[in-house]
Amino acid sequence: MNPVLLKPSSDTRAQLVVLGQPRAELEAGAYGTLKSQLFSVVLEAFERVRADFDVVIVEGAGSPAEVNLRAHDIANMGFAEAVDCPVLLIADIDRGGVFAQIVGTLDLLVEDERSRIGGFVINRFRGERKLLVPGIEWLERKTRKPVYGVLPFLRGLALRRKMRSPSRCPPDRTRRSGSWSRFARASATTPTSMLCGGTPERRSASWAGRGASFSRSHRFGRQQERAR
Repeated sequence: MNPVLLKPSSDTRAQLVVLGQPRAELEAGAYGTLKSQLFSVVLEAFERVRADFDVVIVEGAGSPAEVNLRAHDIANMGFAEAVDCPVLLIADIDRGGVFAQIVGTLDLLVEDERSRIGGFVINRFRGERKLLVPGIEWLERKTRKPVYGVLPFLRGLALRRKMRSPSRCPPDRTRRSGSWSRFARASATTPTSMLCGGTPERRSASWAGRGASFSRSHRFGRQQERAR
């Protein structure tokens, strides 16, 4: 589920793993020169997974607004553009400055990228919910985009292996039954942004954001109180 993986070995070096196989030990600058070749590997892996699942969640790396890395980005907005999918931005309130995170990220994106972002989710919230509401209302007025939900900070969260593995979805509950959504999750090296897409013949949806993995956030629509 990691078509391209970087395993840091020092502050400036990392092992490059492609489709599960160690490929090289690289300096940071050398990896940048390989991104155009690696992007085709990422897209091919995405298409293989998308053919078998209703929804694919692709978790990016770092931030969607890394302006110094945007030219050759293959994990965040560059990927979203390549597969033409919408985006959900997720912000980690536990780190502080959540509204600045969101507004600042939007400001650093170009107009085409901003238009891909359909809304926001605030992750890892702890405290009195009503104290957050004025900030959410301000954010929606400021950005003209909705806050879809607020996820609580969950202490000691640990998912069982069978919950993480898409191959263990019950075979009798298919996309036609309406009772089970089959998800595949493709992860990057850090759980800081995510994208998702359906098969080409079905309506595609894709999310990218910061601060939460799909395993923590995919249930927000049903389990968490809406922001408004």
